[in-house]
Amino acid sequence: SIYYNDVWEVDMPPGHRFPMSKYKKVRKAVQSHIHDSKQQIQCNFRVSPLATFEQIATTHCPEYIQRYLSGNMTDAENRNIGFPWTLQHVNRTLSSTGGTVAAACDAYE
Repeated sequence: SIYYNDVWEVDMPPGHRFPMSKYKKVRKAVQSHIHDSKQQIQCNFRVSPLATFEQIATTHCPEYIQRYLSGNMTDAENRNIGFPWTLQHVNRTLSSTGGTVAAACDAYE
């Protein structure tokens, strides 16, 4: 399976170095390439699941996760992330991590 998370977009100012629209364009180009390929390529495209608290807690401090999920981070924590806190960004982050975990689990199986 190929996991994607372009369903979660974060509003960015025009000209930002991380334009959200490029992610959907890349996915669609890959899907088109696979569809048009003369080779028999079997793959499923799936929306990345949102990572669970338990999955994230294997790597991050539970108190930090709670602050991040609820938008109660310190100014220093917000600066380290580099983006203003929004629910869009939380969902995008959880989806990105969840897709990575799901792909790793798929590969393991």
